[in-house]
Amino acid sequence: MAEGSRRYHHGDLRGALIETAIATLDLSPDAEITLRGLAKEVGVSPMAPYAHFDDKDALLDAIAVEGFRALSTCMREALRALPDSAALDKALSALAAAYVDFGLKRPGLYRVMFARPAAPQGTVVRDAGEDVFAELVKQFSGSGQNARRDAELAWSMVHGLTLLVGTGFIKEGPDLDHHVVEIGQLLSINPMG
Repeated sequence: MAEGSRRYHHGDLRGALIETAIATLDLSPDAEITLRGLAKEVGVSPMAPYAHFDDKDALLDAIAVEGFRALSTCMREALRALPDSAALDKALSALAAAYVDFGLKRPGLYRVMFARPAAPQGTVVRDAGEDVFAELVKQFSGSGQNARRDAELAWSMVHGLTLLVGTGFIKEGPDLDHHVVEIGQLLSINPMG
């Protein structure tokens, strides 16, 4: 991003810093995000971000929260696009496709969301991640099995698929689409609960 292209003008500096960091990650997924770099980018003093973030980890947490919220929105939109009568395999495939698509289209943000150990229960980062996960648990709640365990398995499969495609071990294209559909079919036919 060009220096000074996102000048901050009185208002929500915290939001401007997060927005600029995410925009930077969307443009350059391997970018190193720093508080000083963001301060320069938005045109404030190098110390100004510290009024909103104690350190870089606090900034990365805020970025991760926004990433989880964006992912949750994508997954909910994928479900809303289905008819109310959609079978479990269709819902799971739609969620898987939305998840993989998000991770591949926004690899820098995705990396920040998952690069560090999961935050402890009750923290804003963990709660945002759990909101994404809750959408998956809901899908399994009528299976008569252990919905959380089934959702954990589904998340593991989709997350692994996203990482394998993102790193080039599995290529994008018809095979990826087929894998996504098969995940939905496999998990709806044989919940592991």
